[in-house]
Amino acid sequence: MASVTFILRLTCSATETKMGDQMMPPMLAFDIYGTLIDTRAVITQLAQWLPNEAAQFVTLWREKQLEYSFRRGLMRSPCDFTVPTRDALDYCCDQLGCDLTETQRAQLMAHYARLPAFADAATGLAEAKARGFRLCAFSNGSQKTVTHLLRQAGLLPYFEQVVSVEVVGSFKPHPQVYQHVLTTMQVQAQDSWLISGNAFDVIGADQQGFHTAWIQRNPQQAFDVWRTDTGPVQPSLVRPGLEALAAHIGHYLDQQQP
Repeated sequence: MASVTFILRLTCSATETKMGDQMMPPMLAFDIYGTLIDTRAVITQLAQWLPNEAAQFVTLWREKQLEYSFRRGLMRSPCDFTVPTRDALDYCCDQLGCDLTETQRAQLMAHYARLPAFADAATGLAEAKARGFRLCAFSNGSQKTVTHLLRQAGLLPYFEQVVSVEVVGSFKPHPQVYQHVLTTMQVQAQDSWLISGNAFDVIGADQQGFHTAWIQRNPQQAFDVWRTDTGPVQPSLVRPGLEALAAHIGHYLDQQQP
Protein backbone atom coordinates (compact mmCIF):
# COMPACT_ATOMS: atom_id res chain seq x y z
CA MET A 1 0.00 0.00 0.00
CA ALA A 2 0.88 3.30 0.08
CA SER A 3 3.55 4.45 1.46
CA VAL A 4 3.97 7.66 4.22
CA THR A 5 6.99 9.76 5.51
CA PHE A 6 8.19 11.67 8.63
CA ILE A 7 10.33 14.66 9.21
CA LEU A 8 12.47 15.17 12.24
CA ARG A 9 14.63 17.97 13.68
CA LEU A 10 17.85 17.38 15.64
CA THR A 11 19.06 19.73 18.34
CA CYS A 12 22.64 18.43 18.21
CA SER A 13 24.79 21.13 16.61
CA ALA A 14 26.72 18.61 14.53
CA THR A 15 23.54 17.75 12.66
CA GLU A 16 22.36 21.30 12.04
CA THR A 17 22.84 23.29 8.85
CA LYS A 18 22.97 27.03 8.36
CA MET A 19 19.98 28.68 6.69
CA GLY A 20 20.17 32.45 6.73
CA ASP A 21 20.82 33.51 10.32
CA GLN A 22 19.30 30.34 11.80
CA MET A 23 20.66 26.86 12.36
CA MET A 24 18.23 24.41 10.79
CA PRO A 25 18.11 20.70 11.67
CA PRO A 26 17.85 18.02 8.97
CA MET A 27 14.44 16.78 7.84
CA LEU A 28 13.59 13.08 7.94
CA ALA A 29 10.69 11.90 5.81
CA PHE A 30 9.16 8.60 6.95
CA ASP A 31 6.93 6.46 4.81
CA ILE A 32 3.75 5.10 6.45
CA TYR A 33 2.57 1.85 4.84
CA GLY A 34 5.13 -0.89 5.43
CA THR A 35 7.28 1.43 7.56
CA LEU A 36 5.10 2.53 10.48
CA ILE A 37 1.93 0.64 9.63
CA ASP A 38 1.85 -3.14 9.13
CA THR A 39 0.06 -3.81 5.84
CA ARG A 40 0.30 -7.58 6.34
CA ALA A 41 -1.92 -7.38 9.42
CA VAL A 42 -4.92 -7.75 7.11
CA ILE A 43 -3.99 -11.44 6.93
CA THR A 44 -5.87 -11.95 10.21
CA GLN A 45 -9.16 -11.12 8.52
CA LEU A 46 -8.31 -12.98 5.31
CA ALA A 47 -7.40 -16.16 7.17
CA GLN A 48 -10.97 -16.44 8.46
CA TRP A 49 -12.25 -16.79 4.89
CA LEU A 50 -9.21 -18.12 3.01
CA PRO A 51 -7.15 -20.19 5.45
CA ASN A 52 -5.08 -21.79 2.67
CA GLU A 53 -4.59 -18.75 0.43
CA ALA A 54 -4.35 -15.88 2.95
CA ALA A 55 -0.55 -15.52 2.96
CA GLN A 56 -0.28 -15.61 -0.83
CA PHE A 57 -3.26 -13.29 -1.18
CA VAL A 58 -1.93 -10.55 1.11
CA THR A 59 1.49 -10.59 -0.62
CA LEU A 60 -0.03 -10.38 -4.11
CA TRP A 61 -2.47 -7.68 -2.99
CA ARG A 62 0.34 -5.42 -1.81
CA GLU A 63 2.45 -6.04 -4.92
CA LYS A 64 -0.43 -5.36 -7.28
CA GLN A 65 -1.54 -2.28 -5.33
CA LEU A 66 1.90 -0.72 -5.82
CA GLU A 67 2.08 -1.79 -9.46
CA TYR A 68 -1.29 -0.16 -10.18
CA SER A 69 -0.21 3.05 -8.46
CA PHE A 70 3.00 3.10 -10.54
CA ARG A 71 0.96 2.65 -13.71
CA ARG A 72 -1.40 5.48 -12.81
CA GLY A 73 1.56 7.74 -12.13
CA LEU A 74 3.05 6.95 -15.55
CA MET A 75 -0.30 7.35 -17.28
CA ARG A 76 -0.99 10.63 -15.45
CA SER A 77 -4.24 9.20 -14.18
CA PRO A 78 -4.50 10.61 -10.62
CA CYS A 79 -6.86 9.05 -8.12
CA ASP A 80 -7.20 8.36 -4.43
CA PHE A 81 -4.90 5.55 -3.27
CA THR A 82 -7.95 3.53 -2.29
CA VAL A 83 -8.65 3.03 -6.03
CA PRO A 84 -5.53 0.96 -6.85
CA THR A 85 -5.98 -0.75 -3.47
CA ARG A 86 -9.50 -1.92 -4.36
CA ASP A 87 -8.54 -2.74 -7.96
CA ALA A 88 -5.67 -4.88 -6.66
CA LEU A 89 -8.03 -6.63 -4.24
CA ASP A 90 -10.40 -7.54 -7.07
CA TYR A 91 -7.47 -8.72 -9.20
CA CYS A 92 -6.30 -11.07 -6.44
CA CYS A 93 -9.76 -12.57 -6.16
CA ASP A 94 -9.78 -13.24 -9.91
CA GLN A 95 -6.18 -14.46 -10.14
CA LEU A 96 -6.38 -16.79 -7.12
CA GLY A 97 -9.94 -17.92 -7.75
CA CYS A 98 -11.16 -16.62 -4.38
CA ASP A 99 -14.90 -16.04 -4.45
CA LEU A 100 -15.15 -13.29 -1.84
CA THR A 101 -18.49 -11.54 -1.65
CA GLU A 102 -18.88 -7.79 -2.09
CA THR A 103 -19.54 -7.53 1.64
CA GLN A 104 -16.31 -9.37 2.44
CA ARG A 105 -14.34 -7.17 0.05
CA ALA A 106 -15.78 -4.06 1.65
CA GLN A 107 -14.79 -5.42 5.06
CA LEU A 108 -11.22 -5.92 3.86
CA MET A 109 -11.08 -2.34 2.59
CA ALA A 110 -12.41 -1.12 5.94
CA HIS A 111 -9.79 -3.24 7.72
CA TYR A 112 -7.12 -1.56 5.62
CA ALA A 113 -8.21 1.81 6.99
CA ARG A 114 -7.48 0.69 10.55
CA LEU A 115 -4.28 -1.31 10.16
CA PRO A 116 -2.11 -1.43 13.30
CA ALA A 117 1.30 0.14 13.76
CA PHE A 118 4.42 -1.99 14.01
CA ALA A 119 5.40 -2.66 17.62
CA ASP A 120 8.48 -0.42 17.38
CA ALA A 121 6.75 2.54 15.71
CA ALA A 122 5.73 4.50 18.81
CA THR A 123 9.07 3.86 20.53
CA GLY A 124 11.04 4.98 17.49
CA LEU A 125 8.98 8.13 17.08
CA ALA A 126 9.18 8.96 20.79
CA GLU A 127 12.98 8.60 20.68
CA ALA A 128 13.14 10.90 17.66
CA LYS A 129 10.90 13.46 19.29
CA ALA A 130 13.00 13.37 22.47
CA ARG A 131 16.07 14.20 20.37
CA GLY A 132 14.39 17.32 19.06
CA PHE A 133 13.35 16.18 15.59
CA ARG A 134 10.37 17.60 13.74
CA LEU A 135 8.07 14.83 12.64
CA CYS A 136 6.02 14.75 9.46
CA ALA A 137 4.09 11.90 7.85
CA PHE A 138 4.39 11.60 4.05
CA SER A 139 2.29 9.08 2.15
CA ASN A 140 0.71 7.94 -1.09
CA GLY A 141 -2.56 7.89 0.82
CA SER A 142 -4.87 10.88 0.98
CA GLN A 143 -4.40 13.28 3.87
CA LYS A 144 -7.81 12.31 5.28
CA THR A 145 -7.11 8.57 5.07
CA VAL A 146 -3.60 8.79 6.51
CA THR A 147 -4.63 11.15 9.30
CA HIS A 148 -7.38 8.73 10.34
CA LEU A 149 -5.02 5.75 10.12
CA LEU A 150 -2.35 7.40 12.24
CA ARG A 151 -4.89 8.61 14.79
CA GLN A 152 -6.38 5.15 15.32
CA ALA A 153 -2.86 3.67 15.56
CA GLY A 154 -1.96 6.20 18.28
CA LEU A 155 0.81 7.82 16.22
CA LEU A 156 -0.74 11.08 15.06
CA PRO A 157 0.34 13.18 18.10
CA TYR A 158 3.99 12.68 17.15
CA PHE A 159 3.64 14.50 13.83
CA GLU A 160 3.89 18.12 12.96
CA GLN A 161 2.22 17.57 9.59
CA VAL A 162 0.66 14.92 7.39
CA VAL A 163 1.84 15.41 3.81
CA SER A 164 0.02 13.58 1.02
CA VAL A 165 0.96 13.10 -2.63
CA GLU A 166 -2.64 13.88 -3.61
CA VAL A 167 -1.70 17.56 -4.05
CA VAL A 168 0.80 16.53 -6.75
CA GLY A 169 -1.60 14.20 -8.54
CA SER A 170 0.83 11.28 -8.74
CA PHE A 171 2.37 8.61 -6.53
CA LYS A 172 5.80 7.73 -5.21
CA PRO A 173 8.38 7.42 -6.69
CA HIS A 174 7.52 10.33 -9.02
CA PRO A 175 10.18 13.06 -8.54
CA GLN A 176 7.55 15.75 -7.90
CA VAL A 177 6.22 14.07 -4.76
CA TYR A 178 9.63 14.33 -3.08
CA GLN A 179 9.92 17.95 -4.13
CA HIS A 180 6.48 18.49 -2.61
CA VAL A 181 7.77 17.30 0.79
CA LEU A 182 10.75 19.63 0.58
CA THR A 183 8.58 22.59 -0.37
CA THR A 184 6.04 21.87 2.35
CA MET A 185 8.68 21.51 5.05
CA GLN A 186 10.85 24.34 3.65
CA VAL A 187 14.07 22.36 3.55
CA GLN A 188 16.69 21.41 0.97
CA ALA A 189 17.21 17.83 -0.24
CA GLN A 190 20.78 17.67 1.06
CA ASP A 191 19.44 18.39 4.56
CA SER A 192 16.68 15.79 4.32
CA TRP A 193 16.12 12.07 4.89
CA LEU A 194 13.58 9.59 3.57
CA ILE A 195 12.84 6.71 5.95
CA SER A 196 10.98 3.82 4.35
CA GLY A 197 10.46 0.08 4.41
CA ASN A 198 9.92 0.20 0.64
CA ALA A 199 13.02 0.03 -1.56
CA PHE A 200 11.36 1.84 -4.48
CA ASP A 201 10.64 4.77 -2.14
CA VAL A 202 14.22 4.88 -0.89
CA ILE A 203 15.55 4.84 -4.46
CA GLY A 204 13.12 7.56 -5.54
CA ALA A 205 14.23 9.85 -2.72
CA ASP A 206 17.90 9.07 -3.29
CA GLN A 207 17.57 10.23 -6.89
CA GLN A 208 16.23 13.56 -5.61
CA GLY A 209 19.21 14.12 -3.34
CA PHE A 210 17.86 12.84 0.00
CA HIS A 211 19.80 10.85 2.55
CA THR A 212 17.91 7.59 3.02
CA ALA A 213 17.29 4.86 5.57
CA TRP A 214 15.82 1.53 4.50
CA ILE A 215 13.83 -0.25 7.21
CA GLN A 216 14.37 -3.90 6.34
CA ARG A 217 11.27 -5.38 7.97
CA ASN A 218 11.84 -8.73 6.28
CA PRO A 219 15.43 -9.95 6.87
CA GLN A 220 15.11 -12.21 3.80
CA GLN A 221 14.27 -9.28 1.51
CA ALA A 222 17.14 -8.00 -0.65
CA PHE A 223 17.35 -4.34 -1.58
CA ASP A 224 16.34 -3.54 -5.16
CA VAL A 225 19.12 -3.39 -7.74
CA TRP A 226 18.99 0.06 -9.36
CA ARG A 227 22.01 1.16 -11.38
CA THR A 228 22.85 4.77 -12.17
CA ASP A 229 25.75 6.49 -13.94
CA THR A 230 27.56 6.65 -10.61
CA GLY A 231 26.85 3.04 -9.62
CA PRO A 232 24.04 1.15 -7.88
CA VAL A 233 21.85 3.03 -5.39
CA GLN A 234 22.45 2.10 -1.75
CA PRO A 235 20.66 3.47 1.34
CA SER A 236 22.63 5.71 3.68
CA LEU A 237 21.50 3.43 6.52
CA VAL A 238 19.86 0.01 6.77
CA ARG A 239 18.01 -0.84 9.97
CA PRO A 240 15.80 -3.81 10.92
CA GLY A 241 13.26 -1.51 12.62
CA LEU A 242 12.64 1.95 14.02
CA GLU A 243 14.06 1.45 17.50
CA ALA A 244 17.23 3.52 17.99
CA LEU A 245 16.92 4.85 14.43
CA ALA A 246 17.25 8.48 15.57
CA ALA A 247 20.51 7.67 17.37
CA HIS A 248 21.93 5.96 14.28
CA ILE A 249 21.00 8.92 12.10
CA GLY A 250 22.65 11.29 14.54
CA HIS A 251 25.79 9.12 14.54
CA TYR A 252 25.81 9.00 10.74
CA LEU A 253 25.56 12.77 10.49
CA ASP A 254 28.30 13.26 13.08
CA GLN A 255 30.60 11.09 10.94
CA GLN A 256 29.93 13.32 7.91
CA GLN A 257 31.30 16.37 9.69
CA PRO A 258 34.75 17.55 8.54
